[in-house]
Amino acid sequence: MITIIFITIAAILNAIMDMISVKYNSTIFSLYPKLNQFFNGSVSWVNKYKDKNPKKGPAFPFAMGPLVFLTDMWHLSKTLMLIFFSLAIVFYTPIFGIIDFFIFWNYFGVIFTIFYDYLLRKKFWGIN
Repeated sequence: MITIIFITIAAILNAIMDMISVKYNSTIFSLYPKLNQFFNGSVSWVNKYKDKNPKKGPAFPFAMGPLVFLTDMWHLSKTLMLIFFSLAIVFYTPIFGIIDFFIFWNYFGVIFTIFYDYLLRKKFWGIN
């Protein structure tokens, strides 16, 4: 049961990654302009650089390495997604053997689609 919870969270985080990097303006995150610099993938990538200038190097030690997840939502989501996948593996107990792979793969896809195509979009909530 805990494995399915971890896979659910990983799928949601993956949907967030894709939405903010490709369709940010249609996401619910765009409703909060003050968070734009952290959530909007088209501008947040510079957060890892000092003064948001790639020529000045990292904003802080390891900002372009192991601590990059502190710089923007895409990297934070990716880091958390990998953590939750890892937790799913650690707590996994086989149910149907290899069939579990297909169950989890499809389950991940369904959760991803629900969030990517619906719940993370302003349109779903009647917001334009």
